[in-house]
Amino acid sequence: PDEHVRKKRRRGKCNQNDDIPHQLRIHACKCHTLILEEQLPLMNLPKQTEDWESAVGQLKQLGFGEHDSRVLDTNTKHLYVVHRLDCQTSGIMVVARSQAAASVLAAAWRERESVKKFYTANVLSWPPYHEDKEREGVIDLALGPSLTERIKWVVRSAESGGKESRTVWKIRRDLGPKGVELELQPITGRTHQLRIHCATVGSGIVGDSLYGDDPVKWLGEDSGGSTSDADQDTLRLHAHRLIIKHPKTGEEMEFDSPKSWH
Repeated sequence: PDEHVRKKRRRGKCNQNDDIPHQLRIHACKCHTLILEEQLPLMNLPKQTEDWESAVGQLKQLGFGEHDSRVLDTNTKHLYVVHRLDCQTSGIMVVARSQAAASVLAAAWRERESVKKFYTANVLSWPPYHEDKEREGVIDLALGPSLTERIKWVVRSAESGGKESRTVWKIRRDLGPKGVELELQPITGRTHQLRIHCATVGSGIVGDSLYGDDPVKWLGEDSGGSTSDADQDTLRLHAHRLIIKHPKTGEEMEFDSPKSWH
């Protein structure tokens, strides 16, 4: 980063005129936890690339982490990613600002009961609604890694090694010729769970290059243009609501990141 960014990082402040804030928006900054909204295209974790290419790297450029004086803790030099979003999925994710908070939050994610996640998805065809007029339901299909394609998971019975996978769904909006907008709540957290469940029950999520009936090439960092332009060429799956307990006080907190497709 140039000298301007280094100065901002030392002060631990966010310059709203920089290029970084338009890539992610901070929804809440508690003492031990940071809630942010990831916009496309960003990797969840930094690797051997520039900081601005990952959500965590951008947070560090904004002053969180090593130079962050806002956390009164014995270890504030690191940011800890509590969970991940698929690289094509936008929306809310959680980053812990201390090892103690990371440990509590990671345990909450494993236990599932105290963490509620809700996603918005756009699908063109949803037979339970379009044919049977149902507006809500539960998808209960076990999943397991594909035996032929390394990055994919598939529907597989428990007897064949599949893991329990359950998703609650309901209709948010009827988009006419553009399908429907679903709210999806994953009760379990399997790899690509929402994408596979949608593709099995309906036409799959619009823009899903792995499982959908109407895939498009994910443009990633070459998408360019405005956010609305990028929406036309990316997976229409957005983590829009999150309910968790504060890692220190136990207070229930709710965060929303509205998203809709027209």
